[in-house]
Amino acid sequence: MSLGLVKDAQLYYLVCRFEGYTDSRHIRVDRIIRAEKLDTSFQYPKEFSLSEHIDSGAFELSMGDT
Repeated sequence: MSLGLVKDAQLYYLVCRFEGYTDSRHIRVDRIIRAEKLDTSFQYPKEFSLSEHIDSGAFELSMGDT
């Protein structure tokens, strides 16, 4: 469940959630070897804000640094 894409210095991170979990994970895009499109969909969480997630210190940067 893709929630957003964040650039930190020279690296890109996919912010996402896995099915059955409510915590957000950060996956370095350059480490993704393979991806496949699923036939399922998801509802973007109403309570999630990418800018608030970043400002909370999740990446040790603020929106002004992105």
